[in-house]
Parts: sequence; C-alpha cells; structure tokens
Amino acid sequence: MLLFDKALSLVVAYWPYATAASATVWALYEKMGKMVADKKLAEAQRRSDAPDLVCGRFIGHVAGDPLAYYRLPENAATLLKRAKQGEKFQIRMTLINLGKRVKRAVITNHPGYVLLTKFGELQGGEGDDALVYDFQPEQFGESIKFVVEFESSSGFRQRHAYRTVHGEPVLERIDPS
Repeated sequence: MLLFDKALSLVVAYWPYATAASATVWALYEKMGKMVADKKLAEAQRRSDAPDLVCGRFIGHVAGDPLAYYRLPENAATLLKRAKQGEKFQIRMTLINLGKRVKRAVITNHPGYVLLTKFGELQGGEGDDALVYDFQPEQFGESIKFVVEFESSSGFRQRHAYRTVHGEPVLERIDPS
C-alpha cells in the first residue's frame, strides 16, 4: 500500500507538468501538420494558376512568303530536302493551353525560339499562340529544352521547362511535371 501511495503522490505532484508537456507537444504537432498542409495547398494553387501547353498544328513556312507553307509532319521529307538545298523555313507550332490564361510569357534560355502570344498573354484554346523557330536541317530530330517564364493572372511568377524535337510536332513539359 505504501508503494501505491507513493506512486499516487508522484502522479498528483507532477500531473500539471506532464499535462503541460503533452499539450505543448500536441500543439507543435498540429502546427507542423498545418504548415505542411498550407505548403501543399500553396503548391496546388500555383499549379492551378499555371498554363499547360501542348502542340497544336505544326506548319513549316517558307521565309519571306507567308502564304507558302508545308503542313507537317506529312511534308517533312519535302521540307528537309528543300532546306538542304538552301531554302529558308520557319517552323510554327500552334499552342493549345489546357491550363489557365496568363498575363505574360516569354522563352528565356533559347535565343532561336520565340513565343508568339496575342497581346503578351497565353490564351486558352488554340490558334493565337505559337512557338516559332528557324528550321535548321542539321538540327533535325534533336531534342531541344527551353524555359518559359510566365506571370499568372493572380500575379504569381513561375518557370516551366519544356522539351521539343527540332522539326517534329513534340512538346512536353518536363519541369514541373
């Protein structure tokens, strides 16, 4: 009985400290959980504000003659043959934006590639926006990586890395995936 009385007196004496310690640990655990949840929510919001570009029509324009063009990839062999003979072409890949419309978008790390947008904004749908570059027969089939910087309608700025294949209708986002 003496042992029980001693144990009971220790529990009663230290109970407020044990309760305070466990409450503090629990509060820290909840705060960490809230921070993780807030971070995941912010990341999901950033992804939802982002554009998601995919390849639409793919056309090779004869330089200097905007009405002369080749639909690609059906006429890729003809375009490649004429380019090797010295004729200049520009590739125009129309972009379909499956994500959100953004205020401003620009390609930052590849000087030969230009992102054409209507009024500087990536629209939804297909037709107004395009990736344009000069066709180089010696680069045909090479994998090209470039970065698109954009500002979302909410003012958030982000960078996405894309990959394309020179002269082929390929466009895929590689970072963030």
